[in-house]
Order: sequence, then structure tokens, then C-alpha cells
Amino acid sequence: MAERETPDAVVRLDRAAADELLAFRRRIIDGLPDKDFLHEEPDEPGFVARLLGDGALTLGIVADRRIVAYTALILPAVPGDLEAFGLDRRLTSFTEPGRLAYIAATMVAPEYRGHGIQNRLTRARHAATQRLGRTHHLATAALGNRFSWRNAISNGFHVRTIVELDDPTYGRLTRFLLHRAPQPVPLAGPTIWHDATDAIGQRALFESGFRGVEHRERNGIQQVGYRRPSSAP
Repeated sequence: MAERETPDAVVRLDRAAADELLAFRRRIIDGLPDKDFLHEEPDEPGFVARLLGDGALTLGIVADRRIVAYTALILPAVPGDLEAFGLDRRLTSFTEPGRLAYIAATMVAPEYRGHGIQNRLTRARHAATQRLGRTHHLATAALGNRFSWRNAISNGFHVRTIVELDDPTYGRLTRFLLHRAPQPVPLAGPTIWHDATDAIGQRALFESGFRGVEHRERNGIQQVGYRRPSSAP
């Protein structure tokens, strides 16, 4: 068996990478075990062009002269810039747009998973956004996509609410909305564990001021651990 090449450093992808990134996205989406995890966009070429254009920052890792992982950020300039992603102004009202970065996509090729690639992308993303003054990060994840939301929680994101996104092709999508603040938020009280796929029960916790801050698996069930901030968020 041929030895797999060690991935190169994280680089910024530009418009010249559009065709390759488009093909990479299709390969990853086609191989997902659950099609609710991530969908093709109605206009995939247009979506990729936005990720590589102005108002966005897309970082990639290359090995064997091909993209093996990437993460893409949308950098909103004015209120409403994220409405195309289903996030209305109410959900982003905790900070001005110029300090916010929305993680629109992160993908790693299956053959490179489990080797810290996602963490390398996360560190590079945080360094880049710090330089840009984008100190608040937002992301969404399907409730059943434990790979996505567990990685986010492990990297300092809190589950803040559950949103219903209206997709023109796939209909209504239920998603965690995760937020990473510039500084760690002090937490109080014991952890309340809840089934990650139970939207109704978790919404009751959000309404009571809880946020998802931990994760675990019990008897084959993925759970999110909830605690309240010890002071105002």
C-alpha cells in the first residue's frame, strides 16, 4: 500500500481553487452516513464562489497536491449578512457584525480523519480571526451530527439554542446554534445531561438560561451537558 503523504501547512484558498473545492465538497457530501448532516447547496458553484470571494475566509490543507480538508468563514459586514444562511439578526444580536465570524463549512477527507486535522484547522481559524478582530464565532450543526458539535464544544463553543432553518431545497432543518465567545464564560451549578437529539427538552433548558458546554456518550446515546453561566453572558 502506498504511504499517505503528510499534509502540508494550512493555506488560504482563493478563487483559483474553485473547481477543486467544488469537487471535494461533492465527494464528502456523497459519502456522509446521514444526509441530514450536510446538504449540497441549491447553487453549489455559487456557494463555493462566495466562500472564496470577498467577505469570506477559506483555509485549506493540501496533501498529494490536492485539498484534503478545509474550513470556510463568512465575515459579515452589516446586520443581515447572515440571513442567507438562515440566521436572522435576533440570533446574532450579542455583538456587532464586524466582530463576528460564521463557520459556513468544515470538511476533512475520510482518509485523513482521526489525525488532528480538524484541530489544526481550528487553531488556524482562531489565529486568523484574532488578527481580523473577529473574536465571536458562530456555527450550526445537525443534532445528530455528533462529529461536528462535539468537536465544536471541545474547542470552546457553547450550544446556545436550537434553530429551524428554511432550506429552499430540503425544507426545514433543525440545527444547534453554537457560539464561541472571546473569553471563557464562568459556569455555575452541576451539569444536566440531555439526549442530543431531543429538541423539545433542550429548548426548555435554553429558556431556563442553560447552555450546552460538555458532551458524552452513555449506553450508545449522545448527550450534551448543560450548565448556567455564573454571571450575565
